[in-house]
Amino acid sequence: MRAGFAARLAALVLWAVLGFGACGPPDALEKVDLVGPLWQLTLFQDGTSNPIAVPDPTRYTVRFGTDDRAAVMSDCNTCGGPYSLDGASFRMGPLVCTRAFCGAASLDPAFPSALEKARAVSMAVPGQLSIHGDGVTLAFTR
Repeated sequence: MRAGFAARLAALVLWAVLGFGACGPPDALEKVDLVGPLWQLTLFQDGTSNPIAVPDPTRYTVRFGTDDRAAVMSDCNTCGGPYSLDGASFRMGPLVCTRAFCGAASLDPAFPSALEKARAVSMAVPGQLSIHGDGVTLAFTR
């Protein structure tokens, strides 16, 4: 089982390096590319640590609405707030969140904070969303 986890982690790190390390500006997205599906966090890096493969992506999600608002689940907390997308330029927040303690191993409150620091989005592969900027790297799948 440990070898399977290590292989998945290595694949995610490789995907992150290839997906986030590409030269040039990210491809422009339209709001229609984001709206609708539930985006699950698969890789998290806030600039203070190595990339973390998220053990349970269903606990960290974002759903973008047509009304320029996003609904966020951050482990045991929920958040909501505005977002804007102009080509590859992206902004989210301020987010208003519940404030329950989710445990020492939780990515909350770092996950909502990272979303508020993000400045760009890209989708190199349909169904795989990258949000990054200001030392933040977040990878999502549908």
